[in-house]
Amino acid sequence: MSAAGPLLAGGGVAVVFGLIAGSFLSVCVWRLPRRLSVVHPGSRCPACAHPLTAWENLPLVGALLLRGRCRACGERISWRYPALELGCAAAFWWSWRLHGQPAGSGVEFIRSAFFLACLLALAATDLETQVLPDEITLGGAAAGLVLSVWSGPGWLPALIAGAGGAGLLALLGLSYQRWRGRAGVGWGDVKMVGFLGVFLGVGGLLVALFLASIAGAGVGVAQAVGVFAGRRRRGRTRAQARRATARYLAHAALPFGVFLAAGGAAAWRWGPWLWRAWLG
Repeated sequence: MSAAGPLLAGGGVAVVFGLIAGSFLSVCVWRLPRRLSVVHPGSRCPACAHPLTAWENLPLVGALLLRGRCRACGERISWRYPALELGCAAAFWWSWRLHGQPAGSGVEFIRSAFFLACLLALAATDLETQVLPDEITLGGAAAGLVLSVWSGPGWLPALIAGAGGAGLLALLGLSYQRWRGRAGVGWGDVKMVGFLGVFLGVGGLLVALFLASIAGAGVGVAQAVGVFAGRRRRGRTRAQARRATARYLAHAALPFGVFLAAGGAAAWRWGPWLWRAWLG
């Protein structure tokens, strides 16, 4: 058998496990923000509580066979389910290509697949509910510390990066709140930064925060421009449009966890190169 044979077979197994993990993540994304158990009851339709049979619960295949609708009530199945399953399968495959090849490390593969799966779940929950569950941020950080005993950067640097990053962001958030009289950062974001620090280390965390801040600022500016242009199209004066935009920005809350997840994934793969490029 050629060298590519075991690699392709291992990658296929990783994809299958990724699909299964993505199906479980879909349950977590729906239930954790609502303080529901992810174990009991079994998978069911969120609209009518119809219990899913084994074939209905198959990752990707079940949604295709059901033609995207619940068999009992006809409610459309959210795009989140197949998207998370595909995303998690891609994350597991990517982790296998990076760390799980025959010459690679099994612990590094598990660490990479777990980290990327958590990022997907956090991005999905923040996008849908603007909640970053402690079960993923704090639980993920604890798992990362355990895994760091057998892999880089080691448990002590991981602990320092996680605690230091979370503490610094919390301090900045409290300072902003005292200055402006409103929260500038959520505690879920603080815990997520700690989670990122445990897995990425100090350098990777700084890269992730920089990328997330740039992306978040870009989206915020685009939204402000859209609000201003929309008001102008409705016949408002420039002053009225500016006031409307200012009110929107004062109350709008971007799901920063989505940008942190994207920045964390980029730093996970290209962090050392981006860090060297940043330092020149």
